[in-house]
Amino acid sequence: MPYERVQRLRFQRVLLAIGASAVTVAITGLVAWAGYLSTGVAVTYTVLVAAVCVATYVLMRTNLNTRLPDPSLTGPLLVAAGLLISYVAYEGEGARPAFIAMYLIAYMFGIFTLNLRGLVWTAVFYLACYVGVVALSIVFRPATTDFAREGFRIVALTILLAWMTVFGSYISRLRQNLRHTNERLRQALTRTEVLANEDPVTGFANRRRIMDLLSVEVKRARRGSPLSVCLLDIDHFKGINDGHGHQAGDLVMKEFAEVTQAMLRATDFFGRYGGDEFLIGLSQTTLADAKQVAERVRRTVERRMFPSLPAGQRVTLSIGVAEYRPHESLEQLVARADAALYEAKRQGRNRVV
Repeated sequence: MPYERVQRLRFQRVLLAIGASAVTVAITGLVAWAGYLSTGVAVTYTVLVAAVCVATYVLMRTNLNTRLPDPSLTGPLLVAAGLLISYVAYEGEGARPAFIAMYLIAYMFGIFTLNLRGLVWTAVFYLACYVGVVALSIVFRPATTDFAREGFRIVALTILLAWMTVFGSYISRLRQNLRHTNERLRQALTRTEVLANEDPVTGFANRRRIMDLLSVEVKRARRGSPLSVCLLDIDHFKGINDGHGHQAGDLVMKEFAEVTQAMLRATDFFGRYGGDEFLIGLSQTTLADAKQVAERVRRTVERRMFPSLPAGQRVTLSIGVAEYRPHESLEQLVARADAALYEAKRQGRNRVV
């Protein structure tokens, strides 16, 4: 997944966490309004939550989070939430069921980001936090602590966290399966794009890709840049297939394509136009220069020994060359190159016209 998209997703999750924090602040305010928590504790909790949210927002907006071991900040936020909720749970003894609900609100944030191991550790941490709250109450406020009630709350919180962990692990597996499915789809799309643009025999561009590239160059040529096209035909290629087999013919075609591509510039493009015909697009090239390139390719191929053919058998090319004319369409340009190729064949093949 691209970096910008990952960071944007992290930021969206942080906004959700800030929203959940606002809910806990509202609950704390209601508890204080009802008289179960001092106003000072509620204000302190609100200030601390706001500080955590602002710090998280700044880290995300400045991309400083990417330098941390947990760029999503899921772990630090869950720990901070657990500690802050434990603070108000200790101070607001009469409204602890509300604060237990706040533990669950915070835990829900982890369900959509953590794997099973992370969920288990978070559940254990939150349970330990509440057990710690009860333990402190027993030590410092034994007269107001209801042991049976607190034991029931601990059991209830344990059951709820256990169930949410099971549910969260299911969500985690769904996320993992979706991620694997998306990766397979991406790979399949990449293979499809390759198949749609690549000739299976030579490995170079096919007709569709060649025409797309040529279309771009024609648009540039309409602004005044010279452009030339060469259509190449392997002479008597049918005889190679008939006399030596299609496998030998494919090897000849592949080696010819590799030799030709090696002679071109990085700005040029080359591929199989169809059958035993190939097309070269020469950007920033006049007709005279294009014919020199075509002649150099023709001579190189003629002199080359092809391992898939008997010793002494040569491969020759007929090449038609055309230069773009103002206001000419792509089809007209290729048609003129094709006409020049036909003329090269008519004159006896193995030549450039």
